[in-house]
Amino acid sequence: MKVRGIFFLALRYLRSRRRERGWAAPILSVAGLAVGVLTLNAVLAVMNGFQLTFIESILEVSSYHLQWKPDTPVPPPTLAKLRADPGVLAVEPFVESQTLVSGPDGQERPALVRGLEPQAWTRDRGLARHMIRVSGDIVPSQGVAVIGEEMARNLGLGVGDKISLLALGGKDFSLLNPRYQTLRIGGIFRTGYYEIDSGWIFVTLSTALSSFASAKDERIGIKLRNEDDDQAMRVRLAREADVPAAQFVSWRVYNAAFFGALKTEKNAMMLLVGLVFLVVGVNIFHSQRRTVQEHAEEIAVWQALGVSGSRIRAVFAWEGLGVGLVGALLGTLLGLAVAHSVPQILSFVQNLLNEILSLFRSRGVTLFSNEAFYLPAVPARVIPSEVALIASFAVLSAALAAWFASSRVSRIIPTEVLKNE
Repeated sequence: MKVRGIFFLALRYLRSRRRERGWAAPILSVAGLAVGVLTLNAVLAVMNGFQLTFIESILEVSSYHLQWKPDTPVPPPTLAKLRADPGVLAVEPFVESQTLVSGPDGQERPALVRGLEPQAWTRDRGLARHMIRVSGDIVPSQGVAVIGEEMARNLGLGVGDKISLLALGGKDFSLLNPRYQTLRIGGIFRTGYYEIDSGWIFVTLSTALSSFASAKDERIGIKLRNEDDDQAMRVRLAREADVPAAQFVSWRVYNAAFFGALKTEKNAMMLLVGLVFLVVGVNIFHSQRRTVQEHAEEIAVWQALGVSGSRIRAVFAWEGLGVGLVGALLGTLLGLAVAHSVPQILSFVQNLLNEILSLFRSRGVTLFSNEAFYLPAVPARVIPSEVALIASFAVLSAALAAWFASSRVSRIIPTEVLKNE
């Protein structure tokens, strides 16, 4: 029996079933799959938005994709050679030091001072894109510092104010020497990652080398075109620089616990929400088993005419496949619509709940707070590969449920069924 014939018989059974029992079962199956796909797409989009906002801020501003800690200062020709590599986006020398910063009123806070060449904001587009200017100029100059928005708020600082920095340096703890420096605030930035916005200060590389660090503390930050290609690139760049690959450290090492926690959280959420597909699959399984049992006589006739059991099973599996395709398509479209309208939906639901609670004179609710989440709005990021994976899993779960349910075909013995008829 050709595929066209199987499809024809599947449609015939679908029409006959609806005349006999109505559309309730397939509609519920489609609705269940659609709700599962919608929920999973919307939840993952919001989760991706939160996670990628933090991860990108760390990678683009803080840790780089690769960090090279050379034994000796790197000559400019070597830096130029690394920048010319087709897999490299940016190569920036930097130094950093832990300091204590105090404002005009004497309030003190710990801060990390990072020194970069002013050209870094031009060469490193990721850094420039993720450091959003709040006020002033976010590119430091000699004797001028750029601080995060939260640090400025906590210390009561603004553009033009002066800050005092204290750093300790020395070969060991018994020989630590205090280093003082007073800098003028030239700009205030925001990255969206609280740790950076509240505890980081950017200065020029020359300012940092003269006040907080020495040339032996210099490191090289490297941005790659593909951060997932870090292991191969660290070996290649080490060979180009003629140094051991152990001197190059991947971004996976920095904040490894944080990145691992985010990945575990996402996988657990996918598993829990994906259980909806299991429930819908069980519903499709039992529905198809009843279908096979109700049409045992006609199946027996097919078998008597020489149609193989696998082709008969395919007839009944078509319905499960159709339910999966319709449910996945509908859920994907609705999920994408919800993912792109999360702030508006949250605002509508929040206003509706507050209107209802006001009737009972109860306190209102806040579904999203800028202060609590340190984000201007609920972020949502749709990853096409995840959308395709969710839709494929929904279709596969429905098709497999229908296929396993049709296994009863092999238990039908034509002679016994036709004899009873």
